[in-house]
Amino acid sequence: MKISLTIFILYFSIPFYGQNAEQIAVDYFASNIISEFEGIRVRYDGRIQKFKNKLDTAKGLIHDYFGCRFSNPDYTSEKGIEKYDEIYSEIANSKSIIYSKTPDIDLNVPNKIKFRKKLKFRSSKTGGLNFYSNKYWHSIFPFKYNLFVEPAVKYKDYTYIRLTATKNNKIEGVIVIVRLNEESMPVDWCEQWWIE
Repeated sequence: MKISLTIFILYFSIPFYGQNAEQIAVDYFASNIISEFEGIRVRYDGRIQKFKNKLDTAKGLIHDYFGCRFSNPDYTSEKGIEKYDEIYSEIANSKSIIYSKTPDIDLNVPNKIKFRKKLKFRSSKTGGLNFYSNKYWHSIFPFKYNLFVEPAVKYKDYTYIRLTATKNNKIEGVIVIVRLNEESMPVDWCEQWWIE
């Protein structure tokens, strides 16, 4: 009886045990964030990006998260600017930022994200006729965005994961940074849209 109970518990706990931070962030993005972006379809190949200069990339991610958070009107006061300067200085000099080793596994792609073995980009065509034909086309079919996931970064008691959804013409996109607590539960996220 004890053996069958142990096997039962192990069998049903496998999907939740040992899930890495990047997978948790992708699942959270698919279930809670993607619905806020109307008229887009996100595609993902399941890979985690790799970087050479890991410490600078990690510091940049933490800086971007707090920059996004402090762009809120509540923080544009003098007191908010002082707090941001204090955090930025702390990040620049911090030795406690830990960049996770990139796992050599592919992540599971949730249902709301379309799996693509190879992500495709296309050149951006400009001009009046193209503008109107694209506008009509995308009133029927969604814009396509490719998703890129960076390795997790640990700073103090939190883990941060940056997900970048880039439009397939490479001229615009959104950066979403998901913040996880010590129990690997998403507690906050921030988005920044960009355009070239």
